[in-house]
Formats: sequence, structure tokens, C-alpha cells
Amino acid sequence: MRDLNLVLFDQVGRSYRARVTIRNNGQIGFNEGAKAKYSLEQFYWAQLLFDSENQVVAIRFHKEEPAKGAMKVLKRPGNFAISARSFFDYHDINYKDKKDQGERRTFDLSQFESAENTFYFELGGET
Repeated sequence: MRDLNLVLFDQVGRSYRARVTIRNNGQIGFNEGAKAKYSLEQFYWAQLLFDSENQVVAIRFHKEEPAKGAMKVLKRPGNFAISARSFFDYHDINYKDKKDQGERRTFDLSQFESAENTFYFELGGET
């Protein structure tokens, strides 16, 4: 038998799928998988963008405050989020849970290949 380089998987109970959740209070929250995969802890500011035709929300992160439309990233133990209520209200995007259907507003987070530090999710792509 050939030599195998087996490595023990000991990260049980952690999330590795990059996701965002639209919370009832209008925040966009990032899970541990998104923080780890995209090294989000290095950023302090974010700008929100919206493509109404394709129903895509994009988040452009910055290490320093950009000139226009930036909001501070909320970093607390167990919480990494952006306050987006005014953004959702402006674009008429529902940020309330669909309690009657028992669904959460959770989406897979992807990265634009052509835009540095810019990530997106599709509003129709709830998971």
C-alpha cells in the first residue's frame, strides 16, 4: 500500500459555506464561513450596490473609508454585519422574515472575479 498523508478533520460544528442573512432589523449578517473564505475581518467599511433588473445586491468592502456612500462594518463577538435598512427601504427590498412560511432570508455569497473586494448575492436565490 502506498503512503497516504491523511489529515484529521477536527473543525466539527463550524460553517464553511459562505452565506449572508438579511435580518429583521435590516442588517446584512455574514456567517463564519463567509468571514473565513473571503478574509472579511480585514475590512472596516462597506458600500452597497443594487442591480434592480437582476435583483442582485453587491457589497464592496474597504479597509479605509471611501469617499461616498460608505457604512461602518459592525464587528462584535459572534456578529459581523452591515446596517442596511435604509438601503433596503430605498430599493423596496423586503427585509422581514417570511414567518408565515417558516423561511429565513439566507443567501449564498459569491465573489465577483473582476471586482476586487466585491461580493454579491441574488435576492431570488434564497437557501
